[in-house]
Amino acid sequence: MIYRVVFRNRAKSKNLQFEIGIVKEVRLLGTNTGSASSRVWEYEIADGREEDFLDTLAKSKAVARCEAVSQTIDSHTPYSRFATQ
Repeated sequence: MIYRVVFRNRAKSKNLQFEIGIVKEVRLLGTNTGSASSRVWEYEIADGREEDFLDTLAKSKAVARCEAVSQTIDSHTPYSRFATQ
């Protein structure tokens, strides 16, 4: 499963640590340099480790938004624990 994650600020995205074996691949998609400087990352998560990944994000309190992204460009589902209001 691939998740797209928007962090509240760049510093918090750098300090996040995951247990070995949770994240298979990670890539930076972009940086918002406005007043709320944030970064958007995509994480490919190992099968069966999705809850570990989401728990780590929730504990960090650094996530503005998290979406599960399928293999098609148009299909994505916001993960409610991080959906902004």
